[in-house]
Amino acid sequence: MNNTALEQGKHSTVILDLVEGLYDLAVDLDAAVTVGLAEDYDFALLQSQLMEFSRDAGRVAHRVQDS
Repeated sequence: MNNTALEQGKHSTVILDLVEGLYDLAVDLDAAVTVGLAEDYDFALLQSQLMEFSRDAGRVAHRVQDS
């Protein structure tokens, strides 16, 4: 396995970690809403977190394409 393949593997891992974090966030929020714990949930915070995940994934994807 060459360095390029290793780097692409690392990038793929980072992207998958970001996606997993986004999924976990959505599942946790859904569970909180379902049991009534999310009455005071700050949806602006959720939007901010989702935007951060999106920006991070975009930066990683851009770097992978440039490699």
